[in-house]
Amino acid sequence: MKKNTKNVYDIVTEQVINKIEAGNLAPWLKPWKSVGHRPANLITKKPYKGINAFLLAFNDYDSPFYLTYKQAQEKGGSVKKGEKAHLVTYWQFLYFKGDKLLPNKMPRAEKEAQADKKVPMLKYYKVFNVEQCEGVEYPKIEASDLNENEKLEQCEKIIQNMPNKPSFTFGGERAFYRPATDNVTMPKIERFNGSSEYYSTFFHELAHSTGHSSRLNREEIEKVAAFGDPVYSREELTAEFTACFLCGETGILQRTVDNSSAYLQGWLKALKNDSKLLVTAASKAEKAADYILNK
Repeated sequence: MKKNTKNVYDIVTEQVINKIEAGNLAPWLKPWKSVGHRPANLITKKPYKGINAFLLAFNDYDSPFYLTYKQAQEKGGSVKKGEKAHLVTYWQFLYFKGDKLLPNKMPRAEKEAQADKKVPMLKYYKVFNVEQCEGVEYPKIEASDLNENEKLEQCEKIIQNMPNKPSFTFGGERAFYRPATDNVTMPKIERFNGSSEYYSTFFHELAHSTGHSSRLNREEIEKVAAFGDPVYSREELTAEFTACFLCGETGILQRTVDNSSAYLQGWLKALKNDSKLLVTAASKAEKAADYILNK
């Protein structure tokens, strides 16, 4: 019997590739539906972080809440027969003293004190949406799609309160960030189809600006690269994910991604060439979103 050699990166990437190939859609275009609420654990109410926010947001549920099989039982309910679980990733550190792996049962403080090296390992567990369960009570959250051509207070606050923010220029027909002048250029809101499109575009460009050397200093933002280049792919995916985080924070829909065939084929190629692209981009996006939100 052939041994399964897939690691967690491969599993995550395969899920997204399957979504693109099955639905001809960039899955990160579809953020969490609920107003100001990312996918979260029902018990702790803590939002899932990094790539997990997107893996769970791909699903077609009205509720953003998830829980493990055991948690469903502890809530007095059960998972419906035939329902499939969803992946949630997490980091676990392996502690080494020389070449010897310290026992997992050893207290963490003791391992930290003895180890001369620790290695992060990406692992996963499985969860179910509350709609996949029976007998589990959960709060109902109404979805909202704000789409008028008007400025939205919650979005303006995020933009204006960003620490060490770049300069802004309004006008013209192109939205872009220029690292050399540390400037975000945005067409006026009247040129967009709606507020959601305007702000998701603005958030995308703000995400690029966090890579500037005076902020998070991402090397990808300093290099000029063409579409399809690994550097371009990493930075664009980071910006898309950041925009999704911020759209989820304010309850608007992410509307910036081009879903043309050429665009999607380019992403498929990038994902198949680098299984770590999604996880690393989501991690960088969370740092970018936290920077913009001054967390």
